[in-house]
Amino acid sequence: MTVAPLTSDQISKLLEIASDHRLQGQELIDRVTQIGDVGAPAMSVVCGYVTNDAEGNPVPDVEDFTTALHATKDLFDNPSEEELRAWAENAPTVPYKGNELLERCKALGDVSKAELAIGTGYFSYREDGTIRLHFTEMYENLLSAKGIDLGQGEDPTASLVPEGEGVIYANDDSFLKACIDFGQACGVMMRKISVEMTDQYLSENGIANHQKAVEIWSSNYKQLQTSDVGLRLIYINRMITSFLTTMIQKHDLEYIDCITVLNRTWDEYELNAGGVRGTGKCSADIVDSIWDQTTESYGGLAKVLAFIISGEYSWNFDNDKGIRDIDHYYDKYKELCFMLNALNKEDNYVYMGLAYATACTAGWNIAADNQETEDVIKWAASKVDELCKAGEDAAPDEYDNTLEDDCLQFAVTSGYLLRRHSVEKYGVTEFSDSDNDAKERTEKKWAASYKRLTKTSFGIYNIAQARDTVCQYYGLSGSTDHGTWEERVDDFKAHWDTIEKRYGGINKNGETSAVVADELLADTSKYNDRICYTLANVIRTDFSNHYLKRDWPLVEQYHKDVEYISEQLVFVQNNNVRCLYVTITYALASAVTAHPLGDNFDKDQVMKWVVERISEIKDLFPSDKKAEGRW
Repeated sequence: MTVAPLTSDQISKLLEIASDHRLQGQELIDRVTQIGDVGAPAMSVVCGYVTNDAEGNPVPDVEDFTTALHATKDLFDNPSEEELRAWAENAPTVPYKGNELLERCKALGDVSKAELAIGTGYFSYREDGTIRLHFTEMYENLLSAKGIDLGQGEDPTASLVPEGEGVIYANDDSFLKACIDFGQACGVMMRKISVEMTDQYLSENGIANHQKAVEIWSSNYKQLQTSDVGLRLIYINRMITSFLTTMIQKHDLEYIDCITVLNRTWDEYELNAGGVRGTGKCSADIVDSIWDQTTESYGGLAKVLAFIISGEYSWNFDNDKGIRDIDHYYDKYKELCFMLNALNKEDNYVYMGLAYATACTAGWNIAADNQETEDVIKWAASKVDELCKAGEDAAPDEYDNTLEDDCLQFAVTSGYLLRRHSVEKYGVTEFSDSDNDAKERTEKKWAASYKRLTKTSFGIYNIAQARDTVCQYYGLSGSTDHGTWEERVDDFKAHWDTIEKRYGGINKNGETSAVVADELLADTSKYNDRICYTLANVIRTDFSNHYLKRDWPLVEQYHKDVEYISEQLVFVQNNNVRCLYVTITYALASAVTAHPLGDNFDKDQVMKWVVERISEIKDLFPSDKKAEGRW
């Protein structure tokens, strides 16, 4: 890409604010920092680097300007060995960390990057006696001291922020490194489009950064697209860069036009890198054929993340901008917290790559040109991490704002779904209008959640888990007049499957969750059945003791079941997205509440008691042991 020349009118306007002499040294650095990345020709004029062409017209002297800028950078960024040794004489021998590092930086004040590294102890001596500075380690520990931690790796800004030294990873996980490098490159690579949408052009330094980013992006793209996780990462990064670039910057394009331009450009980069798996297609063309509705679920996550980050950016950096629809903002904020936390647990590599892509897209966007790029990237990285952690601590009743949070509504209604079938087994055939209305409302909510959950493998898994949970409880709590326990459970499962088919089933073939779940999750039905049966049996026993005042005779088996299910609940919570634990808990709680045995008790109190009892059982597992899933 070549830099567009300035017009005579543009040069005339720039000369009005230009220096009357050629700036050098600190003066040059201060002026360049002040005006931002407006392109080398414009910078040259403003800093006094102007010459005349053959016709006597003023033109930018870019060559002299660039030479002076590089010389100035050398002067300020590369101190002599003598200066380094002088700083090292009284420097600490052990690097500062944590709060001590922050206090030390504050005490050193406004010093150069090199003096800061030595003054905080981040340096060593090479074999020839010269000093080596450990900038990356210093930046990493500064981030950690400030509470900014994306989970793994070093400084999330180091390889692509101004004057960065590159990323050095503590582990040798090349795939994780590819995810992170790819995410970082996305933000820098898309800056070119961000600039061009505002009728501007990149500086020479901007062109170099762009070319470097494209090289990094392309090489990692070729590695990532060969795996399913990598392909999902590619697609979600496509969406976050498009949405965030559109939402955060000011331009004259319509929203949909901007998204279209960005997506088309991204797809061209993919095709130039060879496309996905020899198909000659880009990720957006084939991702849904591998995982149904990925474009909808991941696209939705990226859109909400872009909405929140752009809103937070305007709050933190644009004093003249605010969030217009504050209620909508907070609804989406809760939604995003859960989705990010779920993604982190379900696909940590995808989450890591998304976090880095988000941070770098925000930092390198043209809207952030009045800020320090590194500061914006660090801010955005910490914001994504904050959102993810908030999802971990969110209360269950905050889950109902997201697609995945339909799991909670689905679980709560699942227990009531089978109540009518249970009551009919006792010979009841007539029901009041209020009973019929309640059944209709419950089934309507259940069906709405069911249809949305069928769009993702994550949702289907939760449907199957809720089915097993409520059917086991109803089967265990039934009368022997209606067959053996196994027969009663099978009867309720058959009834459940009939309702699923009534609403179209999981896929276009009308299959139920019981059929599809094992295909998605490698024969997990036996393990899930064991968990659901054991927990349902324990809660049935507790309910009988607590509410019905009946002592359970099989005390020894009861304690064995409690010990087993305690470990499995911890395993489920630690190794799956949290909503799976929520599904099991609330599906069982609703089944206990809706079952005819609970009709003489306050339903809200019963629901609360079951939820708390399951939590108590889970907490019985020793915190110093590792929970293992076993059936």
